[in-house]
Amino acid sequence: MFGLVEDGVADVSFGVNGYLPGRFKLPAVVEILGETADPEALSVALWRVYKQHFEPAQEFEGLKVLGMFVHGPGQLMTTFEVNQLSDLQNKKMRTGGGVVNDLAKRLDVVPVFAPVTKVYEMMQQGVIDGVFLPAQELKYSRLSEVVTDVTLFPSGMYTTAFTIFMNPYVFEDLSEEDRQAILSVSGEKLSALAGRAWGNSDLAGLEDARGMGVRIKELSEDDPITQAFAEKVDGMYDAWVETVADRPVDASAALQDLKRIAADYDSKEYESGKN
Repeated sequence: MFGLVEDGVADVSFGVNGYLPGRFKLPAVVEILGETADPEALSVALWRVYKQHFEPAQEFEGLKVLGMFVHGPGQLMTTFEVNQLSDLQNKKMRTGGGVVNDLAKRLDVVPVFAPVTKVYEMMQQGVIDGVFLPAQELKYSRLSEVVTDVTLFPSGMYTTAFTIFMNPYVFEDLSEEDRQAILSVSGEKLSALAGRAWGNSDLAGLEDARGMGVRIKELSEDDPITQAFAEKVDGMYDAWVETVADRPVDASAALQDLKRIAADYDSKEYESGKN
């Protein structure tokens, strides 16, 4: 998608930054387990941090960035019950891109790389034992039909950063009125809208899973599985800071701003126009 828009084959699209490893390293900061599981809050935080810290680094040179967002918190969906984190060891788990690949290594699972569209078939055939995905896929990818268990972590296990982008030459060729119309509904507004939509779809996914009789285990902050997971992912922020050392940004300041904005975000205030 990034290449199609850059080459002018398509005018506008969106895509997962992590599918192009090494190119878009800065937005990956939002993918690591954080202070909140609210995709709307994280999407707005990512957009603001992009504008303040990341944009000058020109990772998206050749594209007109219209918005950034994250999907709902990635959770654990399996064909077996998870009673302790070590139950995942050596299990075959589908992974995609971005920080989830590092997560798979830290959890000692066997990563199986495949697109989301193949997950249903792979689970049905026993090729994989589970997957890390947002809860919406229980309904929209029909995973409620092939998983037996869903383990919900309080803040999720990870998330995935997306970018909405347009060919800059196509944008400039538009009339001033049309350019302003696009900009008026892009940026933070579009980022918040996308994050909110993902959050709502996660609720629909969990409702579908309950209706299908899937076991859903909601972990508390002090659950032993949650605590064990926190130990496994400890240091991932430091690892991100190291990976972006070649970018002209204050990574530590960006990280702190991201956490603060996400924690302070109030969707009701945003909807009322206060933000």
